Amino acid sequence: MHPLRRPVALLAATVAALAVAIPSTASAHSRVKEFPLAEFALPADITAGPDGALWAPDSSLGRLWRVTTKGKVSSMPLGSGPIAVANGRDGALWVADREDMIHRVTTGGQVTSYPLPTPGSFPASIVAGPDGALWFTESGGNKVGRITTSGELTEFPLETPDSLPGPIVTGRDGALYFAERNTNVITRMTAAGKVTRRFPLPTADANPVSLLPTRHGLLISEQATGLLRPINLGGWFSWPLRTKSSPGATTLGPDGNLWYASGSESTIGRVRLGRR
Repeated sequence: MHPLRRPVALLAATVAALAVAIPSTASAHSRVKEFPLAEFALPADITAGPDGALWAPDSSLGRLWRVTTKGKVSSMPLGSGPIAVANGRDGALWVADREDMIHRVTTGGQVTSYPLPTPGSFPASIVAGPDGALWFTESGGNKVGRITTSGELTEFPLETPDSLPGPIVTGRDGALYFAERNTNVITRMTAAGKVTRRFPLPTADANPVSLLPTRHGLLISEQATGLLRPINLGGWFSWPLRTKSSPGATTLGPDGNLWYASGSESTIGRVRLGRR
């Protein structure tokens, strides 16, 4: 997932996210603050961890960044290309590494690595699934993968050739949703690995790079168009919002605020919501 270039762009993203995810009264009181990482850091994803902090993989420096809700920054070394992170139901973080690896990382820094069976799979996104396992997309392998918390791996080849599967999330209906960036669609998959529906995006070559679950459906970040496009789980698209730069990785933090990763600025940002 590609991050936002400027924090002000998140103001528009916040309005869209709030309109479909949390009470609308908060949108008028948003405030933005950024927490700088190291020079050349490239945080590519972000999630709220089991310890109440925010975690972001850094594919440039090979690190996993931790930022508390008060803005205290620390990190740990992790592989050579960590690119996506998920909060597992086992109390650990699960990280997709572009070097064909999935890492299980405890908040204390203990790392267990699982090589993927497909060479050149390039895992691009990972999420805790409805079945308690971790699900991830393989952009290079054209597959969706599943790994249990004990390390058992399964891969599901996609029928569409060269679909370039990217961001993946769990919907409120208990299904998995992922973006096929080459085919410009959002795909629904059951926890049994069966594709049930495909939703073509209204704009050609939109390059969907991020999905954010909401209570009504999903919020799609389209890098090519600069749009944040809501879709409900029935496949109906709502009116999109335009940002001032390419939208990217966001998550709702344990503090109730919107957090984001900004790779081009080497920062983690927070959009404070409400009157606090």
